[in-house]
Amino acid sequence: FVIVINPGIHLKTLSAYSNLQPKSGENKVFDIVTKSPIDKWKDLLHNDFEPYVFECHPAVKTIKEKLYAHGAIYSSMSGSGSSVYGIFEKETDLKNIFQNYFYWSGKM
Repeated sequence: FVIVINPGIHLKTLSAYSNLQPKSGENKVFDIVTKSPIDKWKDLLHNDFEPYVFECHPAVKTIKEKLYAHGAIYSSMSGSGSSVYGIFEKETDLKNIFQNYFYWSGKM
């Protein structure tokens, strides 16, 4: 089950890419998602845009933290932001937590 939250924060793509600091030597996304159980992704799978976006827009980081606090198995910012998604084991309703943001949920 997936929940997607968009806080409506506009991020400049040029700034996001200019401040991107990719980590080298890390596992490839394909290998992680095909060879590791989803409950291990939190430690293995990282969006390199997050440090910059979280610094500029702490609300985006807070969304990710709240998704984890409410039971997400894995959560990440989508692409260069500002949407954040959480993957849950079962259907979860967090509309009341994120009532000021665009909220979408559905089955994977």
